[in-house]
Amino acid sequence: EETTTENSSTSEKPQLQDIERDRKVVERKSGKTKGKFHVYYYPGGKAGPRLRSHNNVQKYCEDNNIKYDPQQFNFHHQVGASIPQSNADDDSSGLENYHTTILEPSSYKEAMIQPEARSWQEEEVGILKERNVYDIVQ
Repeated sequence: EETTTENSSTSEKPQLQDIERDRKVVERKSGKTKGKFHVYYYPGGKAGPRLRSHNNVQKYCEDNNIKYDPQQFNFHHQVGASIPQSNADDDSSGLENYHTTILEPSSYKEAMIQPEARSWQEEEVGILKERNVYDIVQ
């Protein structure tokens, strides 16, 4: 579980980036999607409503007369990122492991929506060129 607080300066008319919000990443512990993650945003800190999707954020912005900007929210947890997680080997719930590695995507489609997908592709093509695996046809 990971929580971060995002702050920006306030202005006369609230802009989305000016709203203090917490981002919380929670690993799914059971079911078909075990090992994947939920990402929640809490505008106004933990006291605010839980926003779980861009649709929730858009409705929140409309209800509170705030300009909606989908680029301000990322509901995807980056593959390979470390998050705090309860220690599964110990029954002490107070212990946490801050160096957990996330599993790779389970499908091609899931991998391609990751922010770092472009760099993976460029690295792979670079290796293929370096090793002369194929000839460039003009």
